[in-house]
Amino acid sequence: QNSMACRQIYKSQTFQSIFPRSTDIKDDLDTQTHRETKEWGQYYASWSTGTITGLWCDIMIIDDPLKPWDAMSDIVRIGVNNNYHNTLYSRLNNKSEWAIIIIMQRLHDDDLCGHLLDKESHWEKREKLIVKAIADEDDEFRKQGESFFEKMFPVKILNDLKYWEETRMTFSSQYQQEPTNKET
Repeated sequence: QNSMACRQIYKSQTFQSIFPRSTDIKDDLDTQTHRETKEWGQYYASWSTGTITGLWCDIMIIDDPLKPWDAMSDIVRIGVNNNYHNTLYSRLNNKSEWAIIIIMQRLHDDDLCGHLLDKESHWEKREKLIVKAIADEDDEFRKQGESFFEKMFPVKILNDLKYWEETRMTFSSQYQQEPTNKET
């Protein structure tokens, strides 16, 4: 579904007007999950356990590598972390110049982002952007207590999630990016 949406954006007049050199797609490489431009730019989509052997990239985007209900499974969580180190990282063309971007909600102390942040001293460059549903303090975009997107996530609804026992752990992890594991 996301691959189709990406493909539609890529072929849109708006995208083509912004990136005119990037839009000339090879006829024989224009599928839902893989497309290549005539100037050798490529897009390849796969799921977290999908095959990417033999493929290389300059920029990799990992989007939600772990499902919320899998976060408490040591086997699944460790598998995702090992897949990053043993497969995904090795696919970068030049590890010192290119990037891996991880977009995810925090689900567990040892989810992929937690796992990598724990090894922060071993990485030369790492930038993190943490967007909390409710601001803990004033910043340049909003005041303490404000929602990151009031129209879609009103503070009243977020506060309800924060205080209901059934959703307290979910709120802390998925909305505030502060995982609270069952053990803690």
